[in-house]
Amino acid sequence: MASSAITDTLDQLAVPFDPDYDTNEARAARIAAAADGKRMPLRTQTPFDAVLATSMLQVGVDVLRLLAVVMAEALSTGTALVDSLGVMLNVDVATAWQADDLFFDLVRDREVVSAMLTDVIGETAARSYLTDTGKAKKQIIRNALAGHGREKVEGWCPRWMSFPQGQYAIRTHPSGFPG
Repeated sequence: MASSAITDTLDQLAVPFDPDYDTNEARAARIAAAADGKRMPLRTQTPFDAVLATSMLQVGVDVLRLLAVVMAEALSTGTALVDSLGVMLNVDVATAWQADDLFFDLVRDREVVSAMLTDVIGETAARSYLTDTGKAKKQIIRNALAGHGREKVEGWCPRWMSFPQGQYAIRTHPSGFPG
């Protein structure tokens, strides 16, 4: 990526770059002020955008490598930055990943398995398996993905492995926050 495209990329991500806050010098000034007991304004956004912009402005930065590291570090957080980068870079996890036995062993939530079944074979077909066990539903998904006994489903991956990141169930953590 050319340095002239950095501003355009940040505009697409709708993340303002503030040189009075996002540079190494500004960070050092905040650290010094904090050491002197002075209060400094806090950032209202996750700083992945500032780290990315600052690093991209340095000479000789391998931008694609940097983007890969930022995405990998932040992937599990489901941030807007990661979702935006995934869409912009046209990341398609399904081209390099497929569900295996370990994946199905780790998915134990009945609601999630039912939703995955609906994703794979469709709502109408999934309704006929409504009362089946999770184990049976997982086998139906495996069969559909492999093309055993029905048309093979190509390119499926769980919603949380897509961009923007999706989910199967909305739960509230005991703290009151979604989780």
